[in-house]
Amino acid sequence: AVKRGDLARVRELVKSDPALLNSRTKRGLSPVLVAIYSGQKVAAANLIAMGADLDIHDAAATGRLDRVKALVERDPSLANAVSPEGFAPMGLAAYLGHEEVVEYLVSKGAEVNFTSAPTGFTALTGAVNSRHTRIVDLLLQHGAEVNHVYEGTLTPLVNAVANGDANLVRVLLDHGADPNLGAYEGKSALDLAMEKGLKEIADALRQRGATKWQPGTAKGAAPIATPDARGFMEKVRKAMNTHDLEGLLTLIDAEYQSEQPAHPDRAFQGREQVRKNWGTIFERVPNLRADIIRIAVDGDTLWTEWWWHGVRVDGTKFDYRGITLFRVWNERVVAGRLYMEPVQERKKEGPYGGPP
Repeated sequence: AVKRGDLARVRELVKSDPALLNSRTKRGLSPVLVAIYSGQKVAAANLIAMGADLDIHDAAATGRLDRVKALVERDPSLANAVSPEGFAPMGLAAYLGHEEVVEYLVSKGAEVNFTSAPTGFTALTGAVNSRHTRIVDLLLQHGAEVNHVYEGTLTPLVNAVANGDANLVRVLLDHGADPNLGAYEGKSALDLAMEKGLKEIADALRQRGATKWQPGTAKGAAPIATPDARGFMEKVRKAMNTHDLEGLLTLIDAEYQSEQPAHPDRAFQGREQVRKNWGTIFERVPNLRADIIRIAVDGDTLWTEWWWHGVRVDGTKFDYRGITLFRVWNERVVAGRLYMEPVQERKKEGPYGGPP
């Protein structure tokens, strides 16, 4: 009856047996907590009105600050009491959105990073999961572990991204959340944001260093032999110098991930964007030449020092130097990191550094 929110039946049962108000389930839950967990707030309020005796966990879960205060003032240890389910009062209050209760319990020495043994949940993970941003901020200000990992690979940030909550993501990042830590169903925070089309969140993650550039071997590929690496990069160079756009694209994976750490807003995903970018370059720099200065191999990653140069159709110089890191699998680039920058023109100086 409580789970269904059948108030008439609840009143009838309590009238026939008042002891039911303070009974417990096999899990140790009171009728009030059963009502709260079932989303039956009205039923919970009615049980309290009928005289249910609230313990510290009931009071925290229902947001009854006066009752929480009365219990903790009488016995301060209750601020960290663990329920039969393994939850502390503050964890319940945080999860259910009772900010004043959380604030009070913090002031009374409640352990901010208490972890529920069965689940790994903390007050922070509960607040994040329920999207209570103010409580999240409050907990973080009092030392909550922003990079707590639970349920194997989840983090508060990954959870916030999965929920599409940009404001919550920003709060977590501002408090030091690692954008590259954790995953949901094998997908990082950045993966989730891109998959869901959450551009604002993806941009915020990149600005704090999120990357798809993960250490290890791309898709389980074997390390590349140096002669093979040079041969592969020669194909790339030749396609650039002959303006062979289609030939260049055959060397790029369909799900190619590109990023420029010095310019995070230029990151993109997909081979079609490569087509657009290099199509534009070939059109604007008709005599483009790409020269390889040197190549180094690190596992599946090719480090290449480049000089890209030519003259644009408007007569201005096109002159870039720098490094690219390409991760290669099955003869295709699956991810790239570019550190290419325009070459600064030398200043004309006299023999002692002054004007000539």
